[in-house]
Amino acid sequence: MIQALDSPFLAQDRPSGPLFMARPSGSAQRLGALATRNGIRVVVANPDPVARNLQITQSYHELTRALARQFGGRNAPWTAFATWASKQAGTFIRHEEIPEPLINLLKHRRFGHDTDLLRGPLLRWAGCTSEDVSDHVADGNHRIYARMAPLFADFVQLARKSPSYDPPRIAAFLSLISEDTSNGVVLQRAFQSYYEALFEPDEKLRAEHIFAGNVLVSLHEQIRLQESIAGALGSPIRQAVDATAERLSAFPGTLYRWASHTALIFAAPLVRRFERDWRGVATRCLMTLSLPDERLRLGADVPQANGTNPFPDDLQHLSLPATCGLVAEHDRRPATDHAGVAGSAAVDWASLTDRMAYVVDFFRSRQQHASLFLAPYNRRQVEAIRQGKVPGGRL
Repeated sequence: MIQALDSPFLAQDRPSGPLFMARPSGSAQRLGALATRNGIRVVVANPDPVARNLQITQSYHELTRALARQFGGRNAPWTAFATWASKQAGTFIRHEEIPEPLINLLKHRRFGHDTDLLRGPLLRWAGCTSEDVSDHVADGNHRIYARMAPLFADFVQLARKSPSYDPPRIAAFLSLISEDTSNGVVLQRAFQSYYEALFEPDEKLRAEHIFAGNVLVSLHEQIRLQESIAGALGSPIRQAVDATAERLSAFPGTLYRWASHTALIFAAPLVRRFERDWRGVATRCLMTLSLPDERLRLGADVPQANGTNPFPDDLQHLSLPATCGLVAEHDRRPATDHAGVAGSAAVDWASLTDRMAYVVDFFRSRQQHASLFLAPYNRRQVEAIRQGKVPGGRL
């Protein structure tokens, strides 16, 4: 067996003997056009970032429907969360999110007159931020989809062909997941956990296995997105500073060049201050996620979804070592289930630690949220999207 199967992370959680239930293969169920390898290949090759994002969102939804049939329809897999994250990304890709908080930040008087050197260039570059952020978001949306969608499509086929737990079959599947130098094993653990969920008869334990898989896939995703996220959040500041340096260095003579270099050295603390404040403002004001029935701000604690309980009953008290270990690693307040979602707010979305602290509580609280399974587009829009077109109406 490969490492992921032999790992104590999951081996101690695996049911044995009579607990392994036979499952219907579901082979008669028809997959959506964008939930197959061929459909995904077409989406990945689409050069239009706007049309491609719409296809990515729809493809994630079709994969979610296929996975829901295998998991029992109660717990949302990672692709369900990815559907709505991708749809939100589309607002940036289509330039529908305007970075007004940046302009308000730069106009704030508490910076005084010591920022005159940078204020003008920063304000000019604020108008270009939307396009630059769009490029970073589109790149991240594309890269993650190109990596994850084929794996989920293959996993759907694996589930359909596995009426009972089949160690050689899951070992062969996991062996195809490339072990890159950073986090390839994370994906193996994720899909191993999903496979455990397929055959777990206990609803609570099945939910925990799916939760572990969701968090692990997200960890892989967030590591790969680090460069795109940091670039998107830091671009307006960095571009403004680079433009200022280029303009000052154009002055003639050694004295002028020395003066401009010295000015930029003294401005460095202000630049760092701007970067820190901008990332905080962006996290609080720009970083949002719209679900069908709510809009979450990533700079605020995850709101409770169901009355007084922060998490669904199946995930309120965790028991599997796999899930407990992930929460202990990434949650800011993992010592007790009673801590709930307090402290989940991200301070700086460019920080992987901040993002994962939010993601763990968000996934745990919304895993059984029925709205995650809703279609992101209407039927007429889906027809156009599958053809690579951008449909009319609200997207």
